[in-house]
Amino acid sequence: MMSASSEVVLKPGQSSLFDTHSHDDVYLTLADAVGRAQIEGGNWGPQTAFRSGEASSDDASKHPFTHRLENVGTTEFHTLNIEFCPLEKP
Repeated sequence: MMSASSEVVLKPGQSSLFDTHSHDDVYLTLADAVGRAQIEGGNWGPQTAFRSGEASSDDASKHPFTHRLENVGTTEFHTLNIEFCPLEKP
């Protein structure tokens, strides 16, 4: 198993581009912020408070999804995503 990481930083009012998750992920919140997500083809979801030091995960290998995030708060949204990628067989 390999892993890949990405850092997401959104200023207040800024939103990310759509991206697809197809491997399991762990998310580490690095700053208090308020955001919301939009699944591709759907409406924006409810506002969620993110707290520095919290961790969450998903099972995108079983339930892939494409989404984007929007920072709807007054502080910078900052998270580190760690994606677990299976090794390809030679």
